[in-house]
Amino acid sequence: LTWVFARQTGGDAVTVIWIGLVTLAFALWLWRGAMYRDGALLAKVTSIASLLIAISLIAVALGFERDSVTRSSVSNQGGSHIEPYSAMRLETAISNGQRVFVNMTADWCITCKINERVALTSDAVTKAFEDQSILYLKGDWTNSDPAITDYLAQFNRNGVPLYVYYKPGQEPVLLPQVLTRGLLLEAFQ
Repeated sequence: LTWVFARQTGGDAVTVIWIGLVTLAFALWLWRGAMYRDGALLAKVTSIASLLIAISLIAVALGFERDSVTRSSVSNQGGSHIEPYSAMRLETAISNGQRVFVNMTADWCITCKINERVALTSDAVTKAFEDQSILYLKGDWTNSDPAITDYLAQFNRNGVPLYVYYKPGQEPVLLPQVLTRGLLLEAFQ
């Protein structure tokens, strides 16, 4: 979860939230130690102050603006043959008779990450993309992009992963949510 939070907000927010969580743990530890002692007013006050500081730090971290890190690095994840998804790029490729593979994903999607590791970045599939000149468009829905939401809605989906393969002159093929190398290579034939 920390990794996903870092991808959405950046490293500064993660640092602030971890400081807040450590401060929270300190406050709880201090309170527990002072709970059964008489005259531990200073420890209780320090514990309450630490708790307020921790809550403030966590609130500040959660208030950080979502970063554009995920969108800008989409093309660097998985190889140089991947382009960021855009409806215009997809329409242009289809109208030019090009084969297109669309991968709608998110950093918090475990199935997406497993599919990328097991199937999408395998040597055989990467070679198939290159040999068959298949355009690979990848949309990152980590920060809820409206263009990707619209694309998902076209296929009556409200979540990721979504894998769609376009062959010239044919209806788009909706691939299953769990991918294998063999399934992809068969779809590309």
